[in-house]
Amino acid sequence: MKRPNDCFYLQNKAFFFPPPLPVDEPDRPEIVAPPTSLSTPCWCLRTHEAIGPDGEEAHPELCVPGRACHRPEVDLGA
Repeated sequence: MKRPNDCFYLQNKAFFFPPPLPVDEPDRPEIVAPPTSLSTPCWCLRTHEAIGPDGEEAHPELCVPGRACHRPEVDLGA
């Protein structure tokens, strides 16, 4: 699952899996942050490559607000 401030165009296989349920509280799913290891493969939906349109690597730690091609997953300003 993505965090609200993650880039809309950032993709990773982990984003497609539901978060695990906690063993002690099966009725409350916990939110799992996307992988943050630089070795985790991610790609950009705009380029369909591991490099974004600005020539920088596509990764959760790098695809942040302030980057020229960034578009928030959720528009928190609305």
